[in-house]
Amino acid sequence: MSIKYSCFISYRHNLGSTHNAFVLQLQEALDNEIQPLIGLKSYLDTDNLTGGDYFEKKLQNALCHSVCLIVVYIPMYFNEDKTFCTREFMAMKRIEKYRFRRLEKKVFDESFIIPIRYRVDPPVVHNGIQDVLFNKMQYYDFSNFSLGEWRISRNSKYMKEISELAQSIHEKYHMLQSINNHLDEICQNFKFPTESEACCWLQKNKIVFNPPKFPGRKA
Repeated sequence: MSIKYSCFISYRHNLGSTHNAFVLQLQEALDNEIQPLIGLKSYLDTDNLTGGDYFEKKLQNALCHSVCLIVVYIPMYFNEDKTFCTREFMAMKRIEKYRFRRLEKKVFDESFIIPIRYRVDPPVVHNGIQDVLFNKMQYYDFSNFSLGEWRISRNSKYMKEISELAQSIHEKYHMLQSINNHLDEICQNFKFPTESEACCWLQKNKIVFNPPKFPGRKA
């Protein structure tokens, strides 16, 4: 079977227990919703598999055999010092392009990348990447979620978002069934973009700080 996972959850590692706890709650709630629909779990790298050819190949295989990529977005997600999240994002863009070609879609009104808005830049930061994620893609907003609240799986406000997210994955899964026989073609020799390619992509989408203007201060 070409599709093995409902989604590949991409997030920044080693950013503290609060961030990790949110990601684990997100996975738990999503798996509870999506498994009854398509019988597949999500993929989450909890072992920080970022070094060596074997580990990279394992992540490449998991991403390529996932219905979609879930981006747990925080301002540090796209970072030139730690490019692995950027490489996962770019990789799914390549997979998406191949899938659309096989689906013969002329208008890309769907995406196999789904952003989760967890933490975002303030208005004074012009972030072109953030604009793309939240202005041109269907995203789900968890920016006000606090671990002091009920768990996501028991929180009616956020379970509504999870339910809609699961339905979106369900629809994408069935969309891919029409080209199931072709999905392994790209996965056989698929590789992540290199670190150099990721850095070049990030340079083209630089984040610029625009300080607010105050009365009496020259711009």
